[in-house]
Amino acid sequence: MASNSEHNATRLKTPERFGATDMRAEERSSTEETCADACSSTEETCADACSSTEEQNSCSKANNALIDRYIINQTKRGLYSKASLRSYASDLSLFARFCNQNSWDIACVSRFDVRAFLAQRTSDGVSHATLNRLLSTLRGFYAWLCDEKRCALDPTLSLRAPKIARHLPHTLKHQQLDRLLDGTSTMNNAASSDLFTSAHAVASEGMLAPAPVPVPKPSTARRPYKEALELRNRALLEFMYACGARISEVSLLKLSQLDLRERYVRLWGKGNKERIVPLHDTCIKVLEMYLDSARPVLLQQHHAPYVFVTASGSHISTDQIRNIFARSVRNAGVQEHTTPHDMRHTFASDLLEGGADLRSVQEMLGHASLSTTQIYTHLSFEHLKAVQHKAHPRG
Repeated sequence: MASNSEHNATRLKTPERFGATDMRAEERSSTEETCADACSSTEETCADACSSTEEQNSCSKANNALIDRYIINQTKRGLYSKASLRSYASDLSLFARFCNQNSWDIACVSRFDVRAFLAQRTSDGVSHATLNRLLSTLRGFYAWLCDEKRCALDPTLSLRAPKIARHLPHTLKHQQLDRLLDGTSTMNNAASSDLFTSAHAVASEGMLAPAPVPVPKPSTARRPYKEALELRNRALLEFMYACGARISEVSLLKLSQLDLRERYVRLWGKGNKERIVPLHDTCIKVLEMYLDSARPVLLQQHHAPYVFVTASGSHISTDQIRNIFARSVRNAGVQEHTTPHDMRHTFASDLLEGGADLRSVQEMLGHASLSTTQIYTHLSFEHLKAVQHKAHPRG
């Protein structure tokens, strides 16, 4: 009896079991349809994304290829330094990345697109000076594209550069300059007189060393390596103040550029422009001493055409010059924020205060425009006001 009742109970439950199975089948069917729709939608999205990615990759390759050609062209022309070319390449890469994100052909953008790029850089917090540099880089690039017939209209022509607040250059006072130059000198020791050869003695009496400077003959008196470094650093700083050279010019200065007989140096600045700058007696003497007694110690068995060298025989780098200057500034107790370029500012300011005309200072600094040099006249005027304030009865 029990078995019959269980059998009947099972039969009663069977329809419910089959009904539940049907419901699960419907749910599974619905789920499969939803998944199929989702997969179809995902495939369409992926296809669109792939299409967009392919388009961006295509634009990216074309844009980068144009930039590479431009940089190669500018390198062949030889008008710009390596540092300037690296800066141009970096600026153009930023703009290319912006164009790639929007799938734009860099040769076909409008002035509104360029303005949008500059607006984005402004929102990133870059200064007006950086924006001016970016715009200047883009102008050069699009001028080249137009010359190459790859761009119908220069999108930068109607864009104005933001105004930059002009700040007076920072200069060193005479007392600070004396401490800076004397602090790196080991020439005050009595032993330093032993390093002067007869040629140096003649130079100190007003006669001049042979020129152009040959590769110096090793002197019988050699300084220890540490003292040779100190003398190199002294000659380096003395030279920077004597002619207002940029650190890039000092770094690559060659022996063939020095003429100690005529007391001048031949420099190549921005745009590979040549200029000749006179050197004063103190600088000549320090350079002679360095070239004869310290440079051979640094080079040892190496040979190099450069004036300021390292122990490996290579030229001193711009970063090394900055480090030498920063260390010398600390040792001299000069303001911490003083930079090597301040020596150039001090050179120009002191010349104007001493009565040099603006045009001559422009030539010695290698400025393309006289307006760039005119900023030093403000410093000279401040000096005149200080003199008047001190000397005038009612000052």
